[in-house]
Amino acid sequence: MRLTAVAVMVLAMVVGCGHKGKKIEAAKAHAPKAEKAAKVLAGGAAEQQPVQAAIAAVERSVAPAVYVKAGPAIDGTLDSPAWQKAPALVIGKLGSKEVGQLKTTARVLLDDKNLYVAWECMEPDMASLKADVADRDGTVYSDDCAELFIAPDIKKGYYQFIINAKGTLFDGKSDVADEESDTSWNSHAVIKTGKAKDRWIVTMSLPLSDLNPPAGKGQTWLMNLNRTKPGSGDVRWIESSWSAKGTSTYRMSDTWGKLAGVNIAK
Repeated sequence: MRLTAVAVMVLAMVVGCGHKGKKIEAAKAHAPKAEKAAKVLAGGAAEQQPVQAAIAAVERSVAPAVYVKAGPAIDGTLDSPAWQKAPALVIGKLGSKEVGQLKTTARVLLDDKNLYVAWECMEPDMASLKADVADRDGTVYSDDCAELFIAPDIKKGYYQFIINAKGTLFDGKSDVADEESDTSWNSHAVIKTGKAKDRWIVTMSLPLSDLNPPAGKGQTWLMNLNRTKPGSGDVRWIESSWSAKGTSTYRMSDTWGKLAGVNIAK
């Protein structure tokens, strides 16, 4: 049986568990199958992209590691064709499979040297966008911001990246899962943001060496992607998560999703 046919079968099972009224526990039962399909699809062949995107959109817990020969331009747009090779990962309501109040998607790509992440944050009121923090490792989380948590091996801790709409970066790491990250650690991330009339976009590249990953093929990393819109007074905060298990304490690793099929050369 062709690999794409296998993936379609797995997708059918995942979709069946995602219908309204089904229990979340039933969907979790099929998560290993979705993860296996994500690994199968990680090669990024053009004919596999619709299945890839569908699995990622439905499951909101497992994303395929999509590899490209040449990474996208880090220019604050999604114009680079490379971005379209990655499924649009829906960032939605915390603890729910609902899309959420503010439409947000992220894309994740890799090549032999770098991890690439983009967030597209729809915003009906761009005048309300808060981007006050200009200092690296400042209180970026108090602004409109996008966030990445990633752990090649959670036993060795995790890495955290927060970027506001003007491109200010908060980056830190923790050697212990679920503890607050230490901002004395600095990455070599390259960030560029952009704005349009109804959205703002973050593009980022990060050397894989910054994450100190173990060598090996077919790895599964823990990962989550978030978006925050701050509130004030009677206006409540809007917090969003790619993982449907996400909570307002973003750093709790048992609420993250997975990036499956990562290959790190020796």
